[in-house]
Amino acid sequence: MERLGYRVKECADSLGIGERTMWDLVNSGEVESVKVQGCRIIPADALVQYMGRLRAEQATGGRAA
Repeated sequence: MERLGYRVKECADSLGIGERTMWDLVNSGEVESVKVQGCRIIPADALVQYMGRLRAEQATGGRAA
């Protein structure tokens, strides 16, 4: 079975950014997350959606598509 979610540090590592930056994205709401038994989990599709938004912004010169 494919994983449905990842911890903040795992997502930070996969994006090549710092854990603090990933926490900032989560806390600002830019990346969706949920709590599962006290652990902050980022759904796999939320990370894909975030990357899609970044790609769209960059393709349009910084303007949201």
